Amino acid sequence: MAIALSIPLGLIALWWALRFLPAGADGYGPLPYLIAFVRFLWMPSALVLAVALASRHWIIAVFAAILILLTGVFVSPWYRKRNIPTNSANSKKLAGNLVTQNTNNPHTVMTLNCRYGLADPQAIVDAVRGNNVSILALQELTPDLVAALDKAGLNTLLPYCQLGKAQESDNGGFNGIYSRTQPDAQAGNAIDIAAADVPSIIVGNVAYFSAHPKSPMRGCREWSLGIRRLAELINRDVFAIGQSSSKTTDAEADHNPVASAHVAMSGTIPIETTATEPNASTTTATTTPSAPTRATVIMGDLNSNLDHPSFRKLLNSGFTDAGLGISHSGAASFPTWLRWPRLELDHVLATPEINISSVQTTNIPGSDHLALLVHLAHT
Repeated sequence: MAIALSIPLGLIALWWALRFLPAGADGYGPLPYLIAFVRFLWMPSALVLAVALASRHWIIAVFAAILILLTGVFVSPWYRKRNIPTNSANSKKLAGNLVTQNTNNPHTVMTLNCRYGLADPQAIVDAVRGNNVSILALQELTPDLVAALDKAGLNTLLPYCQLGKAQESDNGGFNGIYSRTQPDAQAGNAIDIAAADVPSIIVGNVAYFSAHPKSPMRGCREWSLGIRRLAELINRDVFAIGQSSSKTTDAEADHNPVASAHVAMSGTIPIETTATEPNASTTTATTTPSAPTRATVIMGDLNSNLDHPSFRKLLNSGFTDAGLGISHSGAASFPTWLRWPRLELDHVLATPEINISSVQTTNIPGSDHLALLVHLAHT
């Protein structure tokens, strides 16, 4: 009996230890999936503990109890809040009750994976209207969904938009980002990763990005590298994004019907300054911006959570994950058809200049992810 209990307990311990691999080493084989579920290893450990106690194998029972304790520590609110940068404007607030102090331009952002374009467009528009959303990041968009969103009235609530270009490397669809306020600048792809384009806009001295790194089933190495490379956005001169790229041409717009479906054409646009008018084509100017961008916000389905070394590497570059200020259950977003267990795959990451005052999820019919709503303000 001792051997029969020791073997599974040893395997459980090795499984749990995978979360401590170096960043990038988690990008092989089944590791991304195994690591995603280490937070639930207390369940088989508890089973081993119960059998060990019943059979009076006390040493095994002690080790099983220790493993349960360690698993609990690394999913606890205490550990989640330890991953909030100490230099962040949120370091004290997120450790408490998410109270905003000394903030400017408070607003709500929302991110949603649209599940191959199957999310209900009217529900998305209703969520934007009901929660007073001013910045919306969408992943797994399709041309049909973009058109349906406009028909449902999204272009009246958030009349400015930047879409990524549909391409074969997309994982489930392309990304898009919508704004109530006219952007100071925008680009169809802010960084090259082996996944869907990462469109960006700059509003009020803050750069917003809609990102969706590849899922592990589409390539584990690309999954890990895509997550880690998002860290480059924190120090990038976002006003220079796309300067070496040409503006989307009429031929490209004809090839990609999404390009003319909203305010901004898809594809990368030179963005020293970008002027857009609602329901009109994008025009560009080349004036130099008067001030550098101070803050960065990345929104999207990042296909990872705090247990993944690649995701922690991204956070350690200087981002605060808005969801860390609440419990895992409050921020867990996938899948929608299970109340438990769910995984925390969708995120809103912000640099220290951004205050985070509330985080919540809401269900959008047709999607397998919950939408994430975060209230932000710039310091």
